Amino acid sequence: AVLQAKGVRLSLGGAPLFDDVEIALLKGECACLIGPNGAGKSTLLNILNGRLEPDRGVISIAGGGRIGVVPQEPDFGAAHTLRDYVEAGFGHAIPTYRAEAALQDFDLDPDRAPQGMSGGEVRRAALARVFADDPTSSCSMSRPTISTSRRSWTSKRVWRPIAARP
Repeated sequence: AVLQAKGVRLSLGGAPLFDDVEIALLKGECACLIGPNGAGKSTLLNILNGRLEPDRGVISIAGGGRIGVVPQEPDFGAAHTLRDYVEAGFGHAIPTYRAEAALQDFDLDPDRAPQGMSGGEVRRAALARVFADDPTSSCSMSRPTISTSRRSWTSKRVWRPIAARP
């Protein structure tokens, strides 16, 4: 498994938010966490990507992999263009060619200013940032925010790794 979690437990002030969580994702698999508000989807993703420590359990990611998380409310900060936003990455710079390719994969103009974008365009820019950071990645989302139609733009980039797996 590329990602594996065993026996993960987290309590926040008493009763466990979740207990004995087990997850195994193989190369090329895509997972979506679906549930009501407050169920712990974002919290579990933060545990899986190392931003939050569980009370107990083991999480392993093979081969130096990472988990990219698309924030619910992306912060464009001082970025003048979408290219600036994607190049800023997650604590380290992303090469311009990768930033531009990822934005183009999501039908976004790298020179466009982030101001005035629709909600869907904001999410596509955030996805482009995750894919530019790790261009071989597949996708995990804590909530369904985009179409999964095979004819939509998402099928070009997000779902292709699933179809290509052996």
